[in-house]
Amino acid sequence: NCVFKNNNCDGTGAAVDVLEGSSVEIDNCLFVSNIANTGMDRISQQYGLTYNAEHGSGALTVFPGSVATVKSCTFTGNWNGVDDKGGKNIYRGCIFWQNNAGDGSRPGRPYEIDILDASGVTNCWLNGDIQDLRGTLSADMNHLEAHDPQFDETFVPRAAEYSGAGYR
Repeated sequence: NCVFKNNNCDGTGAAVDVLEGSSVEIDNCLFVSNIANTGMDRISQQYGLTYNAEHGSGALTVFPGSVATVKSCTFTGNWNGVDDKGGKNIYRGCIFWQNNAGDGSRPGRPYEIDILDASGVTNCWLNGDIQDLRGTLSADMNHLEAHDPQFDETFVPRAAEYSGAGYR
């Protein structure tokens, strides 16, 4: 039941980083207007570190060896929704809508979700510049090219087909 809004981060995960070996359960949360990787060029030069150099990280970034369970959340207006390099994570009933904000620091276009193992992504609603960066989502188990959720002023969807999905 948290709102992650207007967070900027020089490195990864503008709102939440799930570091290697960690686990998180995120339920009924809103991620809006978060931008990661705003200082990656400087970090790369200063420390020699790079991560997702082309497209950048998500509002939620899940590192390898970590576990995430994300239910009934809404990701909108971020520079990327979710960047998930963990394994067998769960995303259920989430909305990924127009996560195309940016600061021009990445050469690639923004995405809704970048996930290695999408077997746990079910009943999610996606629409944006790039819905599924790796092409791993099941179109049978999710709603790709989803219609406008018609968010109200608190980002709760008014469109009837979104009943039970996303942040409330």
